[in-house]
Amino acid sequence: MTITRRYFLKKKVSSDGKAVLITGCDSGFGHKIAKRMESLGYCVFAACLNPQGEGAKELTDQCSSRLQVLPLDVTSDQSVQSAKEYVLEHLGNNVLWAVLNNAGIALAGEIEWTPLEEFEKVYQVNAAGTLKVTKAFLPLLRKSKGRLINNTSTCGEFICPGFVAYCVSKSAAIALSVGLRIEMMKWGVRVISIQPFFYKTPITDQNTAIEMAERTWLKSDPHTREDYGERYKDNFLESTRKLLKRSSPRVEDVLYCFEDALTAEEPLSTYMPAYFPDKLGIKMLKYLPSVVGEYYLRYQLERGHKPAALRKAKKVSVMWIAVHYCPTATRKTLSRVAASRRVEERRETGIKSTTTFGKLTALR
Repeated sequence: MTITRRYFLKKKVSSDGKAVLITGCDSGFGHKIAKRMESLGYCVFAACLNPQGEGAKELTDQCSSRLQVLPLDVTSDQSVQSAKEYVLEHLGNNVLWAVLNNAGIALAGEIEWTPLEEFEKVYQVNAAGTLKVTKAFLPLLRKSKGRLINNTSTCGEFICPGFVAYCVSKSAAIALSVGLRIEMMKWGVRVISIQPFFYKTPITDQNTAIEMAERTWLKSDPHTREDYGERYKDNFLESTRKLLKRSSPRVEDVLYCFEDALTAEEPLSTYMPAYFPDKLGIKMLKYLPSVVGEYYLRYQLERGHKPAALRKAKKVSVMWIAVHYCPTATRKTLSRVAASRRVEERRETGIKSTTTFGKLTALR
């Protein structure tokens, strides 16, 4: 009955005389939903960061004249204003029925080693950019009593360590959606938040995410990199790869939510598309004591690995105990402990131990 109700019994609004603006149409969800809305008879303004790129060209080639590609950098006030003027000029007899804020970027990396400018870049696109586009087009949405749809993320409510920059920006976007929903009720404008979990799109591509994390790491302070160590960083990258590998390929789940938010007479205020096991896990973590959830997330990130500075501190304490509380320990035993420690330190700095080094250590 649920499937029947969702796909066949839900009443849809007519597409006649309606236009929609979708940001971030170069690839991913934005690219796909732009095609879908054009096929349903809507006039589509597909905003692309790179209007000369392959994604924009594909939209132009494969869709009818109902779809128009326009340039838009959501972080630029001038670009947003130019996009607004373009839409006003090309609306014709249509009304702007909906704005879908979809443009977004992600970043992997722990807070301490993420440069502030990288943090700000994510926030400027995902949160400030959403606000700029929203404020520019709200007057048109009030006239049409249309709807504003923000593509946020489950990570806006479910904070994922290692992706805090992304989570902060999406939390802000969710707060914007909730506040604006209340404020726009008097105008008859619906404000909808769509919060997908991890799905296979360019933003969750493993190789791209790892490359970005590596660049972020190299931009961080040298002393910070020394304290964390290459081994800890490599473990973080592997944990990130495993997480993104679990991204669901069922992107149509998210596209259905977009379509329903845009076309249903009575859309939901919030959609949370996610693969069932992920959705179940999120709900469980929400109701568990926070200390349990935080411990679980920490384990998923670190998996028992410690930063280099903490490992060294532990080794120093072990040696101190051996010297002061084990007077019967022989010089040979202590020498082996010290030699083992030197080998491990050289291994961490990328210097491999050789047979010659091993022989010299044994002679000491």
